[in-house]
Amino acid sequence: MYNERYESKKDGFSIKDIIVQLLFIVLFVFILIWLFPTKNSLNGKFDSIDKVNEKFDVLTNRIFNDNLQTMKDAAINYYTTPRLPKNVNDVKSMTLREMLKEKLLVEFKDANNKSCDLDDSYVEVTKLDDEFLLKVNLSCTDNDAYILVHLGCYDYCSTDVCEKKDTKTNPVVNVQPTVTPSVPSKPSTPVQKTCSYKYQKVVTDSKWSGWSKWSTKQVSATSTRKVDTKTEVETVYKDVLKGYQKTTYRDMDNPIVENVQVQTETVSSTYCTSYTSQYTSTGQKKYEWIDQGTSYYNSQPQPDSNTKYEYVGKTTVDCADCYNGVLYIYRKYTLKVYDVVSANSVCASWGTVSAPIYITVPKIVGYNTYTKVVPVYEKQQVTEKVKYYRYKTLSTTSETLTKWSSSSNDTTLINQGYKYVTSVCN
Repeated sequence: MYNERYESKKDGFSIKDIIVQLLFIVLFVFILIWLFPTKNSLNGKFDSIDKVNEKFDVLTNRIFNDNLQTMKDAAINYYTTPRLPKNVNDVKSMTLREMLKEKLLVEFKDANNKSCDLDDSYVEVTKLDDEFLLKVNLSCTDNDAYILVHLGCYDYCSTDVCEKKDTKTNPVVNVQPTVTPSVPSKPSTPVQKTCSYKYQKVVTDSKWSGWSKWSTKQVSATSTRKVDTKTEVETVYKDVLKGYQKTTYRDMDNPIVENVQVQTETVSSTYCTSYTSQYTSTGQKKYEWIDQGTSYYNSQPQPDSNTKYEYVGKTTVDCADCYNGVLYIYRKYTLKVYDVVSANSVCASWGTVSAPIYITVPKIVGYNTYTKVVPVYEKQQVTEKVKYYRYKTLSTTSETLTKWSSSSNDTTLINQGYKYVTSVCN
């Protein structure tokens, strides 16, 4: 049965099946060509990458050169005549960190948007015979190079020191590899690097100042100050104690306070200065016998309603020329009638009196005193020894000296006290 089926299938293998199989083969070949490009295609792609890298390198170099020029301009502006080295081969330098600290320029970044090395990037001025050599070294993540600029006082300078016009400042670049896509490249011939090694030492210079003027002000000697003294005999005027004097002072902080009467106002009132009597009849009568004295009568007198007599005695009279006989003595009274009145005292005149009103308040009436004994001096001419002082001070200045060598272990410089700092290769 199996043979029958096989024979039947073999007989049924048609042209359609062959065409389908050919199409699968063509499709497979096309996929292979698409996945694995030809040599010409690869060369075209590599050319495009090279052009991109070339443009990137141009941009990188432009940014690096701009930063290098910025450092150069800032250094030329900073190193005026007082800041330049004085002696031939003397060197003065400043790192990028110090330049930023002195506000000579603002911080800049490289093409990778990273800050350049603040310590390996520096400017350096060396004194030559008749001019100066400025070295500007910039070390960034994308490049590391320096330029040399000649400075001096030329006829065309608008300032004390300027850049020499005919000096070429093409950078000598020690390029660090820039990260780019890995592509096949032609082998290059290795470049032999030459390096310069920087040495520095700090030199301290100490100088004594001149002597100061002589003075009586006492001065002490120290490690940085020398003192010289002299003694002279002089005639001077001095205050000599003559005695003491007692002086009494008022203590203004210790007042004497007493309660005193203080008038606040005046009160006035009226009063009667004289009085008079005023009589008023009551309508009644008052009777009174008035003694009229004694009289002599030769007979008994007869009383009436208004007169009465009171017998006193008798006497005998013997007179040749007058009455002879007995005389009777009577006291005579007469009746007086009064109207009964009531008497009232009334004011005849008025006066005015004023009285002040007082209150009691505390008042400062003085100050307590104290006595102070004060010495009394007088000027007297005396002879005495006077000590004078003068001094001079020690000032210390430090300066960093820089030397360059072709050896990283220059024993000559090391023996002179120099220390290796860094290296620059090109």
